[in-house]
Amino acid sequence: MKRRLISMLLTTVLLLLCSNSNYAFAEEANYFFTAKTAHIKDVDKYGSNLLNDIADNNSNTANDTQFRIVQNSNSIHINGMVGNDDIEIYGEACATTENEKVIYFSSNCSSNNYEVVNLTYEMNISDSVVYFKGYRSNNQDVKTVLKIYLKSNEKLSSNDYYIFEVFNFQLDNAQSIINSIRGNDEPIRWNTCFLPISIKEEETYAPNAAYTTEKTISETWNNMGQSEIHTITFSMNYDYTDVPRSGNASQKYTLKIVGKTARVVGASNYISSDKSNLHIRGLTLRSATIPNTAFYSTKIDGLVKKIGTIGGALSASIGFSKGPLSISLEIPSFFSYGGSVDINETYTSYENNVNGEYVKAVEVAMDSNYMLKDINDKFMVENTIRDYGNISTNYGNLSTRWYIDIISYNNLGESSYSYPQSVAIKVL
Repeated sequence: MKRRLISMLLTTVLLLLCSNSNYAFAEEANYFFTAKTAHIKDVDKYGSNLLNDIADNNSNTANDTQFRIVQNSNSIHINGMVGNDDIEIYGEACATTENEKVIYFSSNCSSNNYEVVNLTYEMNISDSVVYFKGYRSNNQDVKTVLKIYLKSNEKLSSNDYYIFEVFNFQLDNAQSIINSIRGNDEPIRWNTCFLPISIKEEETYAPNAAYTTEKTISETWNNMGQSEIHTITFSMNYDYTDVPRSGNASQKYTLKIVGKTARVVGASNYISSDKSNLHIRGLTLRSATIPNTAFYSTKIDGLVKKIGTIGGALSASIGFSKGPLSISLEIPSFFSYGGSVDINETYTSYENNVNGEYVKAVEVAMDSNYMLKDINDKFMVENTIRDYGNISTNYGNLSTRWYIDIISYNNLGESSYSYPQSVAIKVL
C-alpha cells in the first residue's frame, strides 16, 4: 500500500512538472516573431536605391528573421541574429504621429556594428510606407507592422541597411502608450539622413512687400520609393519710420516661422500640419542707412531654441562698416567686428564722427548656438539710426538683407538664402 501511494505521488508530481513545462513553453513561444527581411547594400547618398520589394524585384530580400520580442509598459526589448551578431535592441515609446497611427521608439542597440535608424509600431498600414509592399498587397488582412531598420556601422559595409518588418505584430496597450506620449515632438524622420532629391523656394504671401513678405522652402526626400516633402514658411516683417531732424528713429526687423508641414505622398499616416525636419540655424541681418544718418544703437530679442547645452542667453555678434556721412552706402560684403549684444540689452558702441567717418552699415548675426525650430519662433533686431546732418532730406533707400541657412536636422545639410529689402525714408 505504501509503495502504491509513493508511486501515485511521483506520477502526480511528474504530470504537474510536464504541465508547467508545456505552459512555460507556450508562454515563451508567444515572445517569438517572424520578420520579413531585406539587406540593401551600398545605399547611395540620396537613398534612391533603397526602395521596396516590388521595385527591387525581391533582389534584396533575405530569409525571414526570428526575433524574441518582450514588451513592458512603454518599452520593448528585441533580441535576434543579424548576420553573425546576436543583437539586443531596447526601445522606449517617445512620440506619435498627428493621426496617432504611428508610435516612435527611441532606441539603442547592444552591438556597435549597427545603428537603429527607425523603430516604429504602425497601424492601418495601407496608409504607411513599407519595404515589403508586395507582401502587404497580397495580404490585405494585415493591419499592423513593427519596423526595425538598422544601418551597418562596419567599415566595409557602412552604407548597408537591414530592413526587418514584423507584420501583424500587436503592441500591448497601444492606446495607453499613445495617451502617455501624446504631444511629444516627433523624432527626426529616419530617411532624411539622406540628402534631399529636390529643393524648392517660393514666395507665398506678400500683401505689402515693404512691410511683410513670406517665403516657403520645400525639401523632398526619397522614402523607399515614395516622395516625402517637408516645408518651412517664414515671414520677414519691417517696421520702419522717418528720422526726426537731429533725433533718433528705430527700425525694427522680425523673422518668424509661421508654418511647417510634412507629408509622404500616398501615405497619410505621416502627415504633420505643424512640424518638419527643416529649421533655421544661421540667421544674419545686414542694413545700410540713408545720407546724413548713421547707426546709433542695436537691440535684439527673440523666441529661439538652444542647440545642445552650450552657451548662455541669446546673443548676437555685431559688425559695422564706416563711410562719409553724406553717402548712401550699399550693403557691403565685409564688416569690422564690433563685439556682441545679449538679449534685452542695447549695443551702444558704434563710434560716429571719428575722423569724419560714420557707421553707415551694420551686421547682426544670431548666435550659432541657437536656432528657430518651431512655429512662432522668431529673431528680432531693432536698429536705431540718428540724424547727424541737422537738415531735412529727400527720400532715400534704407536697405536691408536677411541671410538665412535652412538646415535639415538629420543630415545637417544646409541651404542658404538671402532676401533684400529696400524702403524709402527721409529726415523730416
